[in-house]
Amino acid sequence: LYTIVIATSLLAVHSMGLEHQVRLAAGVYANESTISPEYKNIVLVTACNFGYLNHFHNFKCFVDRLDLKVVAFALDFKTFSYFKSKSNVTTWNNVYPALYDVGAPEGSSEFRKGSFQKLSVAKFLVVHEVIKLGYNVLFSDPDVAIVRDPLPQINYTKFDYIHSVNAKCQFTNSWSFRELKSEGNTGFHFVRSNQNMLKLWAMFLSYASKADSKFDDQTLFWNFLKRMERNNRNSVKGISIAPQQSCRTPLAKKLPNKIYTCPLDFCSFASGILGSAVGYELASKKIKQQGKVLYTAHANFIVGNSKKQVQLDSNGYWLATQLPDETWGGECRNFTPSV
Repeated sequence: LYTIVIATSLLAVHSMGLEHQVRLAAGVYANESTISPEYKNIVLVTACNFGYLNHFHNFKCFVDRLDLKVVAFALDFKTFSYFKSKSNVTTWNNVYPALYDVGAPEGSSEFRKGSFQKLSVAKFLVVHEVIKLGYNVLFSDPDVAIVRDPLPQINYTKFDYIHSVNAKCQFTNSWSFRELKSEGNTGFHFVRSNQNMLKLWAMFLSYASKADSKFDDQTLFWNFLKRMERNNRNSVKGISIAPQQSCRTPLAKKLPNKIYTCPLDFCSFASGILGSAVGYELASKKIKQQGKVLYTAHANFIVGNSKKQVQLDSNGYWLATQLPDETWGGECRNFTPSV
């Protein structure tokens, strides 16, 4: 079974049962006997176009290793056709494809160039489609290596929006929502499906549709969130942002008109440790000294598909292999976390 969702501007039209695909992927774990009650309504989601299919294969290797299920949104017809061609392959049983054609070229795009903005905002559109169905979303870019199972480390029961941080572990000692240049990273974040978040997401998509096209989704989203937080005294459409400094700090009280956000640990959920061998070595040492481990490694701050692949590979986070005809889909390499 497949889902076709064709984007028209910032609107989407359903056909062929997106809800069915999402329902099959809900709970995240492929082995349903291991699903805790708090995870049953969570869906792992990713999205890519044909130009980043190599990264999807690598992402899938990590997902398979942890025995997770994923809704994979194809952002063009060629990618969707490729996903369909794998429907009878046993190792693809945990992948639930959907199509969200954004009308962008099928090739890879570099940061803030060409069709990058259209593709990056599409990540918010596909999340919106899933949370409208009543499911909570853990979204990951395909250039993220999910090194260890992240679910037990994320407090899903209290917060509305949980995000990784757009900072380099090796050079960062603290992070604050209110710091001028601070941003969360939209390549790995959790979005709860509730009325406040549905309202926020719709407001952001409206804002993004009118914004300067030179900005990427992350810049747009965090500019929007911070503007809302600054205007908290006059809540926007009845909701306001309540940023918390840590996801591990219990909420004393949850108010109905507040959206509670929190940052993941910027070293354990690393958005920028792969840029260089020296940077990775420094970050790895810092993580170990702090008694932490790595849960995700995002090829962030690296521009270009091939450069991302090189850095993932050189640091031991490229598991995908090619078949004899030089297409992706060979057996995944073995992997044991070193950090």
